[in-house]
Amino acid sequence: MQTKDFHIDIQYPAVSLLVSGGHTQLYLLKNLTDIKLIGETRDDASGECFDKIAKLLNLGYPGGPIISKVADEYKQKHINDKIIFDLPRPLIHSHDYDFSFAGLKTAVLYLIEKLKKQKKYNKLTKQQICFESQNAICECLVSKTIKLAIEKNAKSIMVSGGVSANKELRNKLQQEIKNQNLDMKFYCPEFSLSADNASMIAIAGYIKYLTKGADDPVEMDIDPNLKIN
Repeated sequence: MQTKDFHIDIQYPAVSLLVSGGHTQLYLLKNLTDIKLIGETRDDASGECFDKIAKLLNLGYPGGPIISKVADEYKQKHINDKIIFDLPRPLIHSHDYDFSFAGLKTAVLYLIEKLKKQKKYNKLTKQQICFESQNAICECLVSKTIKLAIEKNAKSIMVSGGVSANKELRNKLQQEIKNQNLDMKFYCPEFSLSADNASMIAIAGYIKYLTKGADDPVEMDIDPNLKIN
């Protein structure tokens, strides 16, 4: 069975952003089996950054959903307030498609220490840190994704992985496509599937089955580091 028999409404070439606790990667897809890694994180993954910032703020784990909730609550109540914190957007203007989030985490650490010394570390400033941290992470992800999509004349943009459940990330990607008047479709999984790694692996296996047939489970080698492409 050929790839064309696998009916999924995606126009190619497509740019795919994979964001999770362990991955932050940008892929270029010419079809469902021709996949090329274009850029990835040099240190912390985006989801890992969310987790570490949440830990610094004593908000619990996993950090992504908690920070998103706190940031959304702050936005609803203080939409016209000026954010007094200016956190870095690492590599946002670099000429490649790599990411880096370790420096952002460190910046938050130093900011918290500074606020504690000034006795300004409170519920409101914690909310502002969540809001600004989420913006910083999302802006880095969106900037590189849109840049790659334009360069490669992509017809579709996709986002997957646990961090794809972040509503701000989804909204910013869709808004940037609209702002730049790009003729591209946007795809993301349902929220219930955004954190399900097993589903992603199953789909990858299903596509391989449709295009190349099935491997003999008795004869195949076990490789925990096997890559999708």
